[in-house]
Amino acid sequence: MKGIRWVAAALLLTFPMGCGIEAGGVADHGHAPVVSFEPTFITVYLLRGQRLAPARVSAASNTIEDIVAALFKASDLPPPGMDSDLRGFTLRDSQLSRYGQVARNDPDVPRGFRLHIFVGGEDTLSRTALAQLTCTTAGLRSREIWVVQVTQMEPDGTPHTRGEHVCSEFRDLASPDTQLPP
Repeated sequence: MKGIRWVAAALLLTFPMGCGIEAGGVADHGHAPVVSFEPTFITVYLLRGQRLAPARVSAASNTIEDIVAALFKASDLPPPGMDSDLRGFTLRDSQLSRYGQVARNDPDVPRGFRLHIFVGGEDTLSRTALAQLTCTTAGLRSREIWVVQVTQMEPDGTPHTRGEHVCSEFRDLASPDTQLPP
């Protein structure tokens, strides 16, 4: 038995080991690809002395969902000197839909969107909270959001509409040095 082991060991050492694939040349094409992350900063409307004031905060991206989520996150931990009437409320959902009549490829019919935001919370949303939601999202000109509809969901799931709003109806809530979006 020892002889067979010695012969097997000798054969293994004399024949090159491998998988049957010859090694190829290595080609160096530079550094490995790396995903670079540039932070996205957006403007949300918080409160300074119960007046709307812009604040730059970071968001995961510039999508509507992430912008509204960033407003709620900033409301929970506002920058120094700022506050929010959205504290204690949660974002349940947001939906974007066409506003007005749909006309295919008609340049005379302007196209806009309605943003429907669903908010959860026990208290009633204040006028300043509605202004924060409306003016933060109405400032997104590239999205062409014409109106913001807010629905508050009670803990038991009962929906209560808080109306459709445009930012211009909240001009009286703006800080003296703040120019609100249309």
